[in-house]
Amino acid sequence: MQALRKVTPKTLSTPFLRHITSRFFTIPSPDEPSSAYYDDLINAAGRNRDFATVHRLLNKRYRDGCFNTTNTFRFISTDLSILDDLSLSLAHLDRGFPRKSAYDSLVARLCKIQQTDQALRLVETMIREGYGANAATFHPILNALTRKRKMEEAWQVIELTRENDIPPDLTAYNYLLTAYCFVGDLTSAAGVLTRMAQEGMEGDTRTYDALVLGACRAGKVEAFEFVMSYGGRDKVLDTENFGLLASRLIKLRRFDDAKLVLEQMSKRGFAMEFIPKNHSYVNMLARPWTDGETVTLINAWGDHCLQLNWGNLRQKDWKEVADAVNALRNGVKPCRTDILIPMEELNRHFKEVQGREGQAGEVEVAVLSPSGTP
Repeated sequence: MQALRKVTPKTLSTPFLRHITSRFFTIPSPDEPSSAYYDDLINAAGRNRDFATVHRLLNKRYRDGCFNTTNTFRFISTDLSILDDLSLSLAHLDRGFPRKSAYDSLVARLCKIQQTDQALRLVETMIREGYGANAATFHPILNALTRKRKMEEAWQVIELTRENDIPPDLTAYNYLLTAYCFVGDLTSAAGVLTRMAQEGMEGDTRTYDALVLGACRAGKVEAFEFVMSYGGRDKVLDTENFGLLASRLIKLRRFDDAKLVLEQMSKRGFAMEFIPKNHSYVNMLARPWTDGETVTLINAWGDHCLQLNWGNLRQKDWKEVADAVNALRNGVKPCRTDILIPMEELNRHFKEVQGREGQAGEVEVAVLSPSGTP
């Protein structure tokens, strides 16, 4: 990777459009041009190496309110030899947002085709010439490097951008954090959080999502405790973060760890509605199940029981559970689905059914009335 070095900005003194030959011809335009419309025209001109037209279209699209996209410079993907000529054309765009946006889009395209060295070289030009490079300019580069687990190079970009008075923002650190958490490296993730704290940054939803991912990847109680220890900064984010962690643990069937998280949520007064479709485990705090009851119900009813409300089962839910159990036992007898059943009665009825296992070729799942009789 080409090292991004500290460069000295200078005032642009190149004569306007020195290397561009103006060409005037009419391009059919719709009544309301779109970004896709301009992308198609720019790519057609770029493939023909008509950089004068590329230049004109880039300026015009901004005036028409059609911003650049990831497809604006798609033509560069098949011919990197035109990169220098294209960069020279961009240098003479209207100052301010039109020029900066075009450079940013080209950087993003280069990163998308795994050309981070070329992207860094382009950013170096932006810094040297004063074209408005900022932290967002480096996001595609950091994203590309961290996705490929090139963490050392990603940190070099962080440090070298700082040398050019472009300190990294929260998004930049989130790329690093997510990469570490994806492989369960919570030690390095903690280092990123320390750097963020030193710079006065607070995490956002992506920061929390990365931590939850890291805890689940690491698969250790200490990892979950680490995620929970990061709370206390924003109650809304904490609630969503803890709820997401509990939900993922339940899906992974790590019920003891999920119960630990739920207990912490209860102690901290967090709302439980952030845990989708798992209300039965939320309410286990009010009426804890014994290990035997939990194993019994899970083995019989499968993961369905974790997605049902603790109170009355809905008609649709009961049918799904009954069908699942009958399918497990190779049963074919249809089940009634017109009565709601309290969970306690369902559990008691299952124990009765379990006691009759082996007496018949299939297990008939009866529907209980509110009184508890089949």
